[in-house]
Amino acid sequence: MDANPQTVQLLFGAREMATGLRLVSDPTCKMTLWARVAGDVFDIAVLRSLDKPENPKRGNVRLALGVVVAVTALDVLAAWRLSTVKRTCP
Repeated sequence: MDANPQTVQLLFGAREMATGLRLVSDPTCKMTLWARVAGDVFDIAVLRSLDKPENPKRGNVRLALGVVVAVTALDVLAAWRLSTVKRTCP
């Protein structure tokens, strides 16, 4: 990536904090969970673009990719299960 690493870290972290705070305020909001899944898909795309033989930190990228894929699976499961529940509150 050509961007400043601190800027990238700040933006990714801000997105995670925003969805985390939203889930803390309303853990039954399925749209927040689906937004988290979308963020995970974006993370996977970025990590895949960094998974190149010439990248000296390719091992780190692959480890991060495995963790993000696992978390994405959990996020999809949670979002899907919550999408099937009828909410009784506004």
